Amino acid sequence: MTTDKLRLDENFKTLDESLVCRLGYQFETACLIDKITNQITPIFEFYGNPTCGLIGNRNDWFLIGGEVLILKTNVDNTIQPIGDLKNIHSLKLLDDYAALILTDPWSEESAIYKLTITLNPTIRKIELKKIRNFTKYIDQSYTENIEW
Repeated sequence: MTTDKLRLDENFKTLDESLVCRLGYQFETACLIDKITNQITPIFEFYGNPTCGLIGNRNDWFLIGGEVLILKTNVDNTIQPIGDLKNIHSLKLLDDYAALILTDPWSEESAIYKLTITLNPTIRKIELKKIRNFTKYIDQSYTENIEW
């Protein structure tokens, strides 16, 4: 979907926001809004709506989770899936270039992963490491608040 065809309305849902941008989605299309220029940049078409998003502290990388996990970087303007992770439930920022990822907490395959991103002119490296399984909510009723 091109920028000129994407018109946001009251159906736009914000996943994360910083001083300079908003990360969100409208009808399965994840996009980034520059709050200074009002430019809308489509990032990825999900199957189903994204469930979570995260903006790096320096506004130079963005994670969007849903059926898959997508990373967008401003350093080289790339968009890529991360690993073979599925059913991303939530994300937590650890520091400028690291985040935690929680997959579906009600699934038997639920786990917590750490993503470390290196972005500089000479080295571009993405490291995904499984921290541990997450079985706390298996066989539990759905709840909005997941403690992890």
